[in-house]
Amino acid sequence: MQVYKVLSGLDFSGKLFEAKAQTALGNELVNKYRAFVVANPATCSTVNAFLREARNLSYDSGITAVVNKIMEELDANRYGWALASVCEGISNSQSVGNYLQLRAVEQVKPMLEMKEDEIVSYIKSGALKNVMYVEAFRNIARSVYREQPVVECSEQYTAIHPISFVVESEGSYIFHAGNSIFKTNAESIVECDRRDVNNDFIMIASMLESGICKYNEGALLMEVANRQYKVYEENEEVKCTITSEGKSTEYTVDQLRENNNYLVQATPMNLRARRAAMLESFAKIVENFKSIAILNNVSIINGANDRFIVIENNGNAYAKMLSTNHTAPWEAKGNIAQVVEAVKKHTRLDVTKLYEQAIGTAVEAAKEKEGQQVKENLEKTEIEKRKEKIAELTEKYKDDPTRLAMLSQVAAELAHIS
Repeated sequence: MQVYKVLSGLDFSGKLFEAKAQTALGNELVNKYRAFVVANPATCSTVNAFLREARNLSYDSGITAVVNKIMEELDANRYGWALASVCEGISNSQSVGNYLQLRAVEQVKPMLEMKEDEIVSYIKSGALKNVMYVEAFRNIARSVYREQPVVECSEQYTAIHPISFVVESEGSYIFHAGNSIFKTNAESIVECDRRDVNNDFIMIASMLESGICKYNEGALLMEVANRQYKVYEENEEVKCTITSEGKSTEYTVDQLRENNNYLVQATPMNLRARRAAMLESFAKIVENFKSIAILNNVSIINGANDRFIVIENNGNAYAKMLSTNHTAPWEAKGNIAQVVEAVKKHTRLDVTKLYEQAIGTAVEAAKEKEGQQVKENLEKTEIEKRKEKIAELTEKYKDDPTRLAMLSQVAAELAHIS
């Protein structure tokens, strides 16, 4: 059984044997788990089970003390622990058809040797995108994305990570940003048009980009007719509330639409169509809330003279001018280092700080590729020299059958290599 770094660093057994429970039930709990870890290696599920049971004994100061020590470690390694717990659960599962999930675990395992800040950084850069078919990994990624700051500032510019409705289709992701629609896959980043998406996508995109909905700590808020509409996720369930005159009421999507109809009927005729469209758009947002996310790989950057978008995806990058007061329209493609240089050329803004880690990765990848090309060129040169030498020796020993047979074998092996 593999012991993950975050689990070994926790020293669960040590903390158990240091625990000093103050009640009979507390002692019973501690002794039960002490007996278990003496006979078995500690696992993530063991720790999680202990914490669940310990929560019922919060009146025991000794139990509370050991729980606090454990939680201090887990809080400092929140996402590492979450990934480890999921990987362990899948690896130990005996369910039929577990093959795809086990493949996902193999892709995630290398991250479990990283530090917490590295894990978060990797997730933000899309390290879990190929295992999003596993719901637990998808939820972890969503949690990280929602903690991503929406706005990053410097003295020269403001970078906004937009909120978008994201649609997955055959390995590609379609999203909207900067009043444009984009599609990304493993090889490319391309701009789409409205014909590539359905009307629901257009309605949700228009609503999110209008500024009518405000993002706050994982929730989307909207104010209409002295009412505050709110949609958020709690315990993996999407919830919608309307607050009016200090009273908050929760609604299902069907109840929300029924309530919307009443509000539209009470609206002046000249405002009805606009309000109806707004309320229906919000209802569609509620229906699709689990597919709405902060695009941590997309930045809309506003400087004094320029507004432009930068998109990163799988080693590729794309930038496009949205508005400017001093230059012709432009766009740039390549790796992130090349795109940042193009941005600097067109806007005189240096956004290197936003992409330091990605630029470092791109530079290292370029060095590795160049190094491989140099190696291959050297090998080709060496092979050609060896072929010339074989030809020379063949001519020299043309009357020696034994040596000719040996040279023929060497030539055949060389042909296979080249």
